[in-house]
Amino acid sequence: MNTLTDAQRDRILALLREGKTLRRIEAETGHRRETIAAYGRRAGLLGESTVVRLDDVRPVTLAPTPARGTQMRAA
Repeated sequence: MNTLTDAQRDRILALLREGKTLRRIEAETGHRRETIAAYGRRAGLLGESTVVRLDDVRPVTLAPTPARGTQMRAA
């Protein structure tokens, strides 16, 4: 099994701590996103899903839509 050296692992973890994205780290280091994510999860820096964090999601406010067959009145 291929593993990263200590220096490579430390660099990846440092970049994750800086808030770099998996794609950015992949481009800078040449290591696959899956490998970076695995090391990040083992270090406790990433959760199971790195795609969306609930803290980053903004609530969506939808405007009411008129019922079918009715016309909107001009204000």
